[in-house]
Amino acid sequence: MTDPLPASQWGMMACLLSMDAVRPLHKEMGLEWPDRDAFILALRQLILENRLEYQADPTHSPPLGKKLVRLVADLFSERQSQVFLNWAQNVFKQVHADQPDWSGWHLAFFRWVFGQKNNDLLAISRSRGLIESRFRELADTAPLEEKIQAIKTEPLSDWDLEMCTMHGFDPSNDSADFFDAIIATFEICATQLFFGEVLPKLDERDRRWLHSEGQRLLSNMKVWMPGPLPTLDEMVRRLS
Repeated sequence: MTDPLPASQWGMMACLLSMDAVRPLHKEMGLEWPDRDAFILALRQLILENRLEYQADPTHSPPLGKKLVRLVADLFSERQSQVFLNWAQNVFKQVHADQPDWSGWHLAFFRWVFGQKNNDLLAISRSRGLIESRFRELADTAPLEEKIQAIKTEPLSDWDLEMCTMHGFDPSNDSADFFDAIIATFEICATQLFFGEVLPKLDERDRRWLHSEGQRLLSNMKVWMPGPLPTLDEMVRRLS
């Protein structure tokens, strides 16, 4: 496996997925497991083994990503492993730079649908009703945030406290709350579901208009992008 992700991203991913506080949120993050508890138990063992390997030779960074993908294959199947790898590369998000294309499009539609200042832009589109109703439904983070608030009322487990110490997390501090990555990943999942369901129904005129306006909006907001905003058709193709 050629690993396009940095070791730090795999480490963050493994940490979050291993935590008791995140255990009830895997589905919202876009992950379905044949046996979630078995995965978490095996993942924790992998984290411990990886740590020992690094301590034995700090000059060598163990290939956590490859080990994690292999773990899923051994535990479940090669197909499940490929699904997980695709999720890791194309869905998981902690910061904008992790998924800039999907994140950029999410921001554009969020501003069009929820931002009063930009809502009039969407009036030009003949598909406004369809876009607004489905994006509002799919991208609504309120149920997830309520679930997170309920989880926060419970004390962290010993494992979670250890993970927080190692990665500098503090759920009581808005700037260091690991739940932010859960919400960010949910938003990417929602955007992909929205694109897969709604975008094929739009005509060519609307697609061109949305792409042009999306590029203009992100440029005006000075949102960093690695290149031009991909077209709607290109983003839909990525889902196949």
